[in-house]
Amino acid sequence: MLTATSETRFGDSRILSALLLERRFRAFLIWRHRLVFDSRFALPAPGNLELATLYFALDGELAVADRPVTPPIAYVVSAEELETRRPGRTTFRSWGDPAVSFELQLPSSHVTTPIGLERGPLQLSEPTWAAVHEFVEAFAIARPIEPLLTRVLAGLVQDGVLVDTLATSIEPEPEWVTRLWNAMAPLYGSYTTAVSLFELARQAGLSLRQLRRDVKAMSSTFALYGAGFRETIQVLRLRLAILLLSSHDVTIGEIAKRVGYSGLDALARAFRDNGLPPPNVVREAVLFPL
Repeated sequence: MLTATSETRFGDSRILSALLLERRFRAFLIWRHRLVFDSRFALPAPGNLELATLYFALDGELAVADRPVTPPIAYVVSAEELETRRPGRTTFRSWGDPAVSFELQLPSSHVTTPIGLERGPLQLSEPTWAAVHEFVEAFAIARPIEPLLTRVLAGLVQDGVLVDTLATSIEPEPEWVTRLWNAMAPLYGSYTTAVSLFELARQAGLSLRQLRRDVKAMSSTFALYGAGFRETIQVLRLRLAILLLSSHDVTIGEIAKRVGYSGLDALARAFRDNGLPPPNVVREAVLFPL
């Protein structure tokens, strides 16, 4: 399993997160302080597989289809609900100081329960919820979290949510994967979205040709955001920009530069090219409620 952590502050807002990658799933632990996630402005991931996300809201505020629900609560969210903007689909919104969530994303074929927000929350056993809370709390106090994730997976299998082979799928990765990940993980750690392939090649000690092959292979193997490095960076830039637009005390121009664009015009053009409303319109819709 590959892991990386990140903590960044932006004005009065803060994001603390962990990423865990395995060949059949990826998991995110996220603390968002004074920031809003709104699936109405979800950004489709290029080259994505048919995925489902087990979404655990553990603290903060959550509204599903504009109706408030009380954490802790969990749903199985389809890729269409999480990463498309089709009219009429069910949406959700999460915020808080902090809002704490755990997301487990995997092929929908590995999920054995009905998928979709309209299906209602998951009915999980007390041992599974206890494993989820222990997993999240371990990260908060800097304890190892990988072994605890195995307990979460086992509980979800026992509760009839996941296929029974998933909990035993974690295996050591080959040397080329760990070498590349050791160069990429610090980028996640600092939410860097403006790094070049040349800089990454230097950090990994690889030629540009070999780096391109390895990045493409890793993107395919771990179902990342696209077929190559540029697509991955583009998705990360825009997703971070949308999230930061919910912060009150920074300008849109500052957000553009923070995520790697030259300025407001470049950010607006990227939003338009990806079918998003203008940044000022998105900001009005997602500002953190005071």
